[in-house]
Amino acid sequence: MQGKPRGRPPKPLDPDASHAARLGAELRERRVARGLTLQELGDLVGCCPQQVSSVEHAKAIASAPFVRACDAALDAEGGLEDLLPAVLLERMAQRDERAAARRTDSLSLGPTFTGGALDDAGARAGVDASSGADRAVAAIRQALMSHEMFASESPGPAVELGELYRRVNSGWCAFQASQYALLADQLPATLAHAQLAARRHDGRERLAAAGLLSLLYQLATVALLKLGDVQTAWLAADHGIAAAERCEQPLVLGSAGRMLTYVFLDAGECDKALQLGLAAAVRLEHSPRTGATRLSVLGALYLKCAVAAARRGDRSSAIKLLSKADRAANELDADRNDFWTAFGPTNVAVHTVSIAVELGEHGYALKQARRVRLSRLAVPERRAQHLLDVATAHGQSRQDTEAIQLVLAAEKLAAEEVRLRPTTRALIGDILHRAPVVGGELRELAHRLAVA
Repeated sequence: MQGKPRGRPPKPLDPDASHAARLGAELRERRVARGLTLQELGDLVGCCPQQVSSVEHAKAIASAPFVRACDAALDAEGGLEDLLPAVLLERMAQRDERAAARRTDSLSLGPTFTGGALDDAGARAGVDASSGADRAVAAIRQALMSHEMFASESPGPAVELGELYRRVNSGWCAFQASQYALLADQLPATLAHAQLAARRHDGRERLAAAGLLSLLYQLATVALLKLGDVQTAWLAADHGIAAAERCEQPLVLGSAGRMLTYVFLDAGECDKALQLGLAAAVRLEHSPRTGATRLSVLGALYLKCAVAAARRGDRSSAIKLLSKADRAANELDADRNDFWTAFGPTNVAVHTVSIAVELGEHGYALKQARRVRLSRLAVPERRAQHLLDVATAHGQSRQDTEAIQLVLAAEKLAAEEVRLRPTTRALIGDILHRAPVVGGELRELAHRLAVA
């Protein structure tokens, strides 16, 4: 579409001011060249004109879907998408600088920063935990930004695929054991090896390497979500989808879609999470692949869709999606861990409890919890999550003693899972505030969770 520019003259942009400004300037130049107004481009890409303007002026974070849509609408042939990684890295570096400044400010205020609820050791533990998580996120982020297109420049031979699979499996096992610090330490180097393998191998081995790379990006996604960095997790999930599409393996692509559903859920975008999860499930339903692994990935997708429906308050859809997962589990007829999904009848049972908690039906959640045979679920991370869900249900029922004991049991099983989970800290905070007398056990637990 060509036409004369309309409206007020646009404010000048300085593309050299930052990577975000460069992307914004490129976006405006291409939009104006096509004769499109902010409103018209917004209509084409499905957003409001204010969002387009904010990206052009580098006032808003440009998401990958937005940039991809603009790239297609303006026939940029990748010209806009190629600018996005540098923008994301720049934004992340700015956020790291702000976080470091906040930590410096809190340290300068001394132990009274938390209002006196924690002693010096507790304050230091909170700062150390935050710093450790920041370092882990920064290391994973750097590995993500070292995209595989540059891997061919790395010296040395590519890792043999059997060894690479062993490392992928080791990483996922660390995640499922809730050993997130260990995982964060190992993941960057493994990602670098996988990126090199995806670039160096040929033929069928190249497809296999792309599949392993996707599984590592998926692992990075859930690890980053545990560490509280949704934005970087989005970048990892997007890389995971791209690698999955290259490997030509429907199950890897279905699994990558599940990870993207996790990201949208943690970002509070329940509608998008449900839409994406269902699309991935439908694609997998029509896949020619059969067998236990397909059932596991498909069932896990339906479970995550059920959670998304519950979080948006749609009980009817949540129950229907749970039923679909249950049918897949019944057909599977075993608790398995294909593609590290921990899927099977027991996982459906614990999700039934989790979804009841999401819906605020704490009585029903506790009733269903009594039917769960948790010993059949081999994954510590999933078992700990179930204990915490049941603890939340007890908390909703004001059964605080039972809630505390379950949190303590989960902590023994997977301490890092408990300490990184915001809902657990919120639960303990609620119990603290309503407890007439704070006993030593509760006080010590609150101290470990840095809850005031």
